Amino acid sequence: MKKLLIFSLILFSLFPAAFSQGVSFSVRPGKYSFISPIEKNLFYVVQGDKSGAINGEGKIVVPVTATDMTGFYEDLALVVRAEGGQQRILGILSSDGKYSETTGNYYTVPYQEFFSEGLLTVKDENGKPAYMNPNAVIVKELDATEIFPFSEGYAGVNDGQSFYYIDKAFNKIYIQGGSVAQILGGTNVYKGNAVIWDANGKVYNYDIAKKKTKKTSAPSSTQYDYLCCFEILTKRPQTVPMKNIVPGGSDLKIVSRENKYGYEENGNIVIPYQFDKAGDFYGDYAVVETNGEPGIILYQQSGDSFSVTPQNRDIRIKKNSNKGYAHKFNLNIPSSVDKSNLKINLTDEEGNPLKFTFRNGVGEFTDGGAPEQKTFLMGIVSDGLSLWNGELTYNYVYDKEPEKIVKRQEDPKPKPNPKEMKLSSLVVKLKATRTHADKNDLCSVTATITNPNAVPVKAKVKWTGSSLLQGSGTSVTVPANGTINVPINLKVLKAKSGEKVTVTTSAGGSATITGLQLIPFN
Repeated sequence: MKKLLIFSLILFSLFPAAFSQGVSFSVRPGKYSFISPIEKNLFYVVQGDKSGAINGEGKIVVPVTATDMTGFYEDLALVVRAEGGQQRILGILSSDGKYSETTGNYYTVPYQEFFSEGLLTVKDENGKPAYMNPNAVIVKELDATEIFPFSEGYAGVNDGQSFYYIDKAFNKIYIQGGSVAQILGGTNVYKGNAVIWDANGKVYNYDIAKKKTKKTSAPSSTQYDYLCCFEILTKRPQTVPMKNIVPGGSDLKIVSRENKYGYEENGNIVIPYQFDKAGDFYGDYAVVETNGEPGIILYQQSGDSFSVTPQNRDIRIKKNSNKGYAHKFNLNIPSSVDKSNLKINLTDEEGNPLKFTFRNGVGEFTDGGAPEQKTFLMGIVSDGLSLWNGELTYNYVYDKEPEKIVKRQEDPKPKPNPKEMKLSSLVVKLKATRTHADKNDLCSVTATITNPNAVPVKAKVKWTGSSLLQGSGTSVTVPANGTINVPINLKVLKAKSGEKVTVTTSAGGSATITGLQLIPFN
């Protein structure tokens, strides 16, 4: 394997700082011992023996004072702390990142640690049951020994002497009439009916809307599901089915080489191999691990990419000379990259570091001649992250004794004259790259423009179709047989649906994307 030893040129003064870079740490490794995504922009974190939640930027959403957090059900999760053998509820977290702290001491009811129809069963310090709303506020306390989660607008209540139901307004519904004795217990409502049993051991189906009972037999299994109905009737599981977060929002895929992980997009490595572990992207964020410590990286797509090319691919040398020869190269750094703390590392194939200069996109270093050719390795690093790796290859040609010149690469074919060619239209494709606005209230669509011609093509790019669009166009040069990405921003202050964007170029080619569902930042 080619080693890449480090000789760095730090670009503090050569470039002005940009607003963002392609990949960066939003949460650096070492702050938390465990990080796990729980929503697109929410992460469960552990620090010591305490846990909490942060957003993708690393801002605290839930203070790191809890001992556990449930999954999301009805887009709500419970944040709890173990106290005296019970789970005290510290607050309620919604999947959109809103956190409400409780007032007073309230505890979870075993097997009912979830919201159902917007209400949560809890108990106070004395074991008295109550219902809590998503804002962590107690909306109703009951004089009872047992209460159920709500199901189809009703919940069962046992006060120690009788069993009855309540509706969402907490009105009591007692079961009476016919041969029904005192009701001792029952299930929650399923498909309008509940199963109840009286003091004589008789079992009934109870139509709660009509308030009618019908004698029946007990089911073969009386195991409860998570909503306190008989599992054999509902086919629902015993434990609540919490929401599973699904990766998405990015086309980046995890790749590995020699036990190191990175990310690729469309077959190209966009985040080099460097992590001990790497997780899927959820929106713009992914959890990675270095030296056993997790962190969060942020990836933002830019319209251009890193590239390095020799200015003078053929280096003319003199035989038996130890002289050093100038090697020049052009290095393109994407406009989205923060250049204020960028390091460029350059070595030969054996890993020996090389001194070089770099200014205004052009670099130069000195190296001796060699038979045939040499390849040099370049790496670009920022803030502890490897952003890109590339290679520079030069051919060496003797000035004298041309008959002994070592075989060299074929000269490039002469460039065709655009005036003599009939150019084909550019090809335009559109993709929604951000449908959830960032902190600047911007969503984005990326126009991928491909040039099928053997010469570069200059064109004006225009976009229309939505009043939310920022600007109306730009001018681009698409390389010969190449592709560029043009980011197009939309200002989104409130949710929009069915938005449309059309992109056309003056060199032919157009595309339209419709049905955009755009979500504001907050």
